[in-house]
Formats: sequence, C-alpha cells, structure tokens
Amino acid sequence: MKIKRNVILLSCLALLAILQTHAADRLYIRNLCIMPGQTRTVTVQLLNELEYTAFQTDIRLAEGLSIAMNGDELAIDLSSRASSGHQISSLLRDDGSIRVVAYSFDVKPFSGTSGPVFTFAVTATEDFVETSAITVGNTLFTTVDGEEVSLPDEYCLVVNGSPGDVNRDGTVNIADINMLVNIILGANATPEILTLADVNGDGDVTISDINTMINMILA
Repeated sequence: MKIKRNVILLSCLALLAILQTHAADRLYIRNLCIMPGQTRTVTVQLLNELEYTAFQTDIRLAEGLSIAMNGDELAIDLSSRASSGHQISSLLRDDGSIRVVAYSFDVKPFSGTSGPVFTFAVTATEDFVETSAITVGNTLFTTVDGEEVSLPDEYCLVVNGSPGDVNRDGTVNIADINMLVNIILGANATPEILTLADVNGDGDVTISDINTMINMILA
C-alpha cells in the first residue's frame, strides 16, 4: 500500500509539474502601431518550455482592421523556427475570425523557446479608430509526445499612430526623445503612449528605443 501511495504521489507531482510548465507557455502579439490606410506585418510570438510540433489558433481582428491577401490566399507565413516539414494553412471563418493551423509532416518541433512562430499582414481602414485590438484565442498545441496543450487567450493593443511619435503631433523629433527619457525614468504613461514609445518593437521601453529614434530623426 505504501508503494502504491508513493506512486500516486509521484504521478500527481509529475502532473502538477506539467501543468505549471504549460501555464508558462504563451502565443501572443506585442502591442503595435499602425496608420490609417497602412498595411503592417504582425509577428506572433511563441514563448515555450515544452517542445511543440503543431498548433491551431484563432485570430480575431477588431473593427477597422482586415487581414491582407497574397493573391487568393491570406498573407500568413511561418517563421524560421519552423522545420522544413512544417506547413501552415488558414481560413477566414464566417464569424470573422481567422483560423490558423500549422503542422509538421516529419513531426519535428519548432526550434528554440522564444521568438516569432508565424506572421500575418493587416491593413487599417482610412477611418481607423484611435485604439483597437487583435485577439489570439482558442489556442491548442501538440507536443512531441502527442499531448494536447491549451494556451491562454491573449490580446494586443493596436494604436493609431507611428512608432516614435510619442507626443502624437505627427512628427518624430527632440520633443519625442524628451518624453521617451521621462518614461524610462519612471513617468506615468498610458498603454497607448508606451506602445508608441516602443520604437524598436521589442516589447520594452529602454535606452535602445532612444538610439532607434535618434537614427530615425537623422535619416
């Protein structure tokens, strides 16, 4: 009986460890900026501790955004984290969401534990609203062992504006650098302003964004 109890305990601990690992994994998009009438490539990031070979997810665009086309197909592409055997398929569904499915004929996992896993292009209407959103939901991954793992729903802000135009006056100049410095020093800023201040699009507002902004001004 003692042996059975130990086996059950070890099994429970193993299951708990798996669940905790799953909870750490994310499929998400960083906040981004887009101007009315502009088309931008959106990068979908995968942060993972488990090794995954396939996934499905639903992308939902808010009003004012539409997915771009590449000929007769949706403009969706796998990143370099995919193996040569990976394929990606997508479909614009009746409810307006985009179902994306990626799988591997050689059952090889996506490489690495962080970084882009696929991209798609969106276009903003000429009357695009001040702030919108993109949602990534109903996400299901398959591990190398065939286990199915559900990942949490995620969303990102899509801000009407241009990266670096922190004060939103239509021009990137020294005034924007001053605002950016204040943000780095701890000044309060809305999520929309933080998105505009993340000039290099890495998800953080740091000194590297100042360097990128200076290069923009000098270009």
